[in-house]
Amino acid sequence: HETDGEGDDAELVPDSLALEAVDDYTLEMTLETPFHGTIGLLTDPRFSAIPEGIVGDIEGYEGEMSYEEWSTEHVHGTGPYALSTWERGSEIVVERFDDYHGSTANIPTIRWQITEDPNAQYTRAVNEQNADIFQLPRSQFDPSLLEIEEDLGDGRRRGTYGPVTNDETLNYGEATLLRTQYLLFHTLQVEKPARQAIAHLINQETIADTATRGQGEPAYFLTPPSAFPGGPENYNAVAESDYPYGYGQSNIDQAAQIMEEAGYSESDPYEVTFQHPSDEQGSEWGEVASLLLNLAESAHIEIEIEEIPSTTLTNRAIEGDIEIMGTWNELGWQEADATLQYAYPNPFTWTRWGQGDGDFSDPAQQAVDAWEQYENHRTPGEENQQVRNESYVELERANWADMTQLPLWHPIGEEYWYDWVENFEMYGSQYSYQFNELSLGDRS
Repeated sequence: HETDGEGDDAELVPDSLALEAVDDYTLEMTLETPFHGTIGLLTDPRFSAIPEGIVGDIEGYEGEMSYEEWSTEHVHGTGPYALSTWERGSEIVVERFDDYHGSTANIPTIRWQITEDPNAQYTRAVNEQNADIFQLPRSQFDPSLLEIEEDLGDGRRRGTYGPVTNDETLNYGEATLLRTQYLLFHTLQVEKPARQAIAHLINQETIADTATRGQGEPAYFLTPPSAFPGGPENYNAVAESDYPYGYGQSNIDQAAQIMEEAGYSESDPYEVTFQHPSDEQGSEWGEVASLLLNLAESAHIEIEIEEIPSTTLTNRAIEGDIEIMGTWNELGWQEADATLQYAYPNPFTWTRWGQGDGDFSDPAQQAVDAWEQYENHRTPGEENQQVRNESYVELERANWADMTQLPLWHPIGEEYWYDWVENFEMYGSQYSYQFNELSLGDRS
C-alpha cells in the first residue's frame, strides 16, 4: 500500500492496497512480507470482502450507503442466511438465503434475543417456548448440575446440565476459547520480588473453581491451550512439570520468604494497587481481588483494590498509570504469536518490561532474542513452524522468570439446547457456528 504523510500522521492512500478482484468470486491479495497467519487472520469478519461500490465513507470513493447504514441494515456476506433486522440491544433476525452456494438451510428464520438482565435471561431460557439454543447467566450456573459425557477434542466437550427449574435436563456444550485472563504488572512500579510472590500466592485451580464457578480453565501460559505448540496435551504436560510458582497450589510460605529477603515484614509491608474492570467480567475480577487480598497479607503485601470501567482502565494502562491490572487478550488467529506479540520488551508493551534505567535482565534479553528468532521465521513451512514453536516456549519461560504477566484462567464458551434441536454442533475456539444443517423436531 501507499501512504500520504510521514510517521504517525501517515494515512492510507485510497485504492493503493495490493488487492485485485480477479473475477466475480476471487480476490487476490499481495503481502508486503510473507506471514504464516494470514489465512487465520482473514477469518475475522472485519476483513470480509464485500462487493465494490457498496460502502462510500472513504473520501473520494463513491458508494451506495454509509458504513453505519451498511453495518446495521444490509451487511453483505457469503453465508446461508441474510440479515433481516437488527435492533440494537434487543434482537437480531436473519432469514434463509435460498440461493446459497452450499446446502440451503432447513430453518427459515433465526432470531437472537439480547437480554442483559440475568434473571430475565434465565427465565426466558427455561421457558421452553422462548428459546431453543441459549446461554445461561453465570450467576445462575450450578456446577453440581453439569455432567460431561464426551470429549470432542480441541478443547471442546459435550454433556448434560440439569434438571433446571422446568424439570428439563439440557444438552450442554463447551469450548476453551482463544482467550487468556491475566494480571499485568507495570514492571517499573511493581518490584520483581512482589511480582514473584504474588505468582506463588495464586492458585489458578482455585480461581477456575471459584471466580469463574467452574466456567474457566486454569491458565499457566499466556497462550491458550489450542494455540500452544503441541496443543492442549503439551500445554498441560509442560505446565505441570515446569511451572515455577506451584502447579495447582498456593505457596504462602515461599511468597513470604521472597518478600522478607527483599526487606519487607509484617510491620513494614510492601504496598501496591490492583486495578480491575468494574464492568467487563467485573464479578470474576472481584472474586480474584478478594482472594488475592486475603492471601497477600500473609506474605507482607498490602494491596489496595480499585474497580474501574474497562475503557478508563485501558487508557490508564496506555499512559502507564497502573501498578497491577486485571486484563485479558483474545487471539486474532490460532497461533501463539497472536498474544506473545505483547509479551516481550518493546516500546508498546503496557508492562514497560526492559524500559527502565537499570540493567537489562537475563529473562528480558531471553525474550528479545526469542522474538527476534521468531521474526526471522514468519514464513509458512514446517521448519519455520518448528523454530517459531521453540521461540514461543522461550518467551513464555522468560515471562515466568521476570513475571510481567501472570496467567489466571482461560474462559470457556458455553451453549445449552433442548432435545428437539437436531444436528447442533458445539462451536470451536473461534466461535464458528454452522446453522444450515440444523433442524427442529417435535417439542412435545
